[in-house]
Amino acid sequence: MERSKPYLFLYFDGHLSEDDTMEAILKIISLFKECKGKTTMVWECTRMTGYDEESREMWQEFMKDIRTRLEEVHLISRNVLIRVGGSVVGMFAGMKITTWSSIEEFRTKH
Repeated sequence: MERSKPYLFLYFDGHLSEDDTMEAILKIISLFKECKGKTTMVWECTRMTGYDEESREMWQEFMKDIRTRLEEVHLISRNVLIRVGGSVVGMFAGMKITTWSSIEEFRTKH
């Protein structure tokens, strides 16, 4: 992992609701106001159990809006449904989301 470029790690735990998604989006917007250039975003979802359909749709729209601010997006989870959901978000937003089974795999191969 390159230490010189900016990374934004998002940790998802449990079930992602619409309220959780809105809170995350507002925090990310605030962080982006302070950050220049492109950022690599990492979604650490190993403890995520699922998400609301509306939450995924909100996330898709948000990712589409900020895709020009992102260098890369990585999703970490062993859960196939979470990984597929992340790939759907990426397809809708017009960007590739790389999936990893564990944080260790991401750290050693990225």
